[in-house]
Formats: sequence, structure tokens, C-alpha cells
Amino acid sequence: MVRVACVGVRGQGQSHIRAYAKMPNVEIAALCDVDESVLNQRLRDAEGLTGKRPAAFTELRKLLEEKNIDAIFDSDTKSLALAAGDLGLPGGKRCLC
Repeated sequence: MVRVACVGVRGQGQSHIRAYAKMPNVEIAALCDVDESVLNQRLRDAEGLTGKRPAAFTELRKLLEEKNIDAIFDSDTKSLALAAGDLGLPGGKRCLC
């Protein structure tokens, strides 16, 4: 099972959630967005699609501390590119922007 996190879930991130929800052996483990109203809606969407509510983050730094995430998919093209440069991606995480 690959546990994924989606960052920036307003526009393209919503499409990512729908796509990952259909993939076998993929679990949407976390969602991250600075806009809490968008985040809460996408949490409900993901739970409706998968039957499981992902963890919620409004701060990218907190998400990066999570040890149970294998891959991070970034729809907010600035956030992870900046974080990877400033913070590095800990724990062997992979990022797709």
C-alpha cells in the first residue's frame, strides 16, 4: 500500500483526490491546504470516495513531519518546491509537482 498526501487541493488537487481514490493499493493518507474551508470540503470528498478520512494539515511543515506518508503530490507548485529547497524532504519521501 502506498500512502499519499495531496498538497493544494482547491483546483487540480481535487482531480488528484478523485484519481487516487480509484487506484488499487493507494491510500489517501493526508490532505494539506492553507484554506481551511477548501481543506474541509476535500476531506469530506475523500472520505466519501474511500470510506476513510485522511489526516488534515494547514501547514506543510507539519505534513512533512509525518512518518507514514510515502509520496506527496503537490498541486500548489510553489509550496513543495520551496519546502524541498528550504527544508528537504525527510524520511525518504518522494514529491511529484
